Amino acid sequence: MKLKKTYGPLFGTCISNRVICAISVMLFSCFFGFGQLPVANIAVTDGAAGETSGTANPGNFRITFGTGLSLAKTVNVVVEPASTAQAGADRASIPGVYNLPASATFLDIPVTGIVDDNLVEGDETVILTILAGTGYTLPPVAQRTETITIQDNDAGVFTVDTTGGTDSDAIEQTPATTASQGRFVVRLDKENGTGATVTLPYTLSGTATNGGATSDYTTTGQATFTFLEGSPGTTARALSIIPIDDVISESDETVVLTLGAPSNALFSVASQPVADRTVTIEDNDCPAGALPPALNNNATAFCDQASVNLNTFVVGGTGSAPTGAALRWTIGSYPNGCWRSIGQFHC
Repeated sequence: MKLKKTYGPLFGTCISNRVICAISVMLFSCFFGFGQLPVANIAVTDGAAGETSGTANPGNFRITFGTGLSLAKTVNVVVEPASTAQAGADRASIPGVYNLPASATFLDIPVTGIVDDNLVEGDETVILTILAGTGYTLPPVAQRTETITIQDNDAGVFTVDTTGGTDSDAIEQTPATTASQGRFVVRLDKENGTGATVTLPYTLSGTATNGGATSDYTTTGQATFTFLEGSPGTTARALSIIPIDDVISESDETVVLTLGAPSNALFSVASQPVADRTVTIEDNDCPAGALPPALNNNATAFCDQASVNLNTFVVGGTGSAPTGAALRWTIGSYPNGCWRSIGQFHC
């Protein structure tokens, strides 16, 4: 029995020749949209990544393949240069090429090896983009990139130190020496890894004055403390208090350092008692003056005696003290021209 070519030459040939039939079906499928390659879509399935001091907390990207021809795949990806989490320093590296069998329906790309450093960096990003490969097609450009944020677990704290009390005291001295100076040291407990300098303002107060004709001290150090970024970065800044040696007799005076708000919110200032951030300037001037008093020319033969009866210095006569009477000290004149002057009785 001879087959009749009812459906035209293409399908009639298909019925009579299996090879031509297979080719015809494939061409028909492609022409009408059947049997296309699957679209690869990227998403974040675990975005809660972060630095930890205990159990690791990785992140994960997943690329899924839609419906279509099941062929072996070579998937290409790239970590964008705009990512702030760097391979090696912050995380493990991510390969750029993955080879998958035809049966694979998805690909997981984990963000692992997150480094728990001691840097104040803030949260950092890993930005991953899927590129053209084999065995799949790409989605629209806006859907080819995803981001995982690695949360930082470090924060910086500033404290004021007077180096264990050894520099909490200063003294007026001429010539001035390093030993006579007071010194504040502002310390940062962790290095600045934010990528920018952190500034820290401060004010000086206390009973000592700084500036003007009656200034009690000068300073050497930064007008605003700066803590540079990097490793190693800046973790300490000093401010020296240099007393001015005047000739004024005055009580010991104080200089109090108060830190302001850091320029970056990842940093804070520790609360400390005023005594822990105070330098005391000791005065070296005597209230009686710097020169000894001038001596008079009176005889001092009796000065080595423990006690003296003042009656023995009274000239006899009508001005003599009555028998049994004792003389008294006074600031006024006594008979016969006797008087008291600076602890001595003169006649």
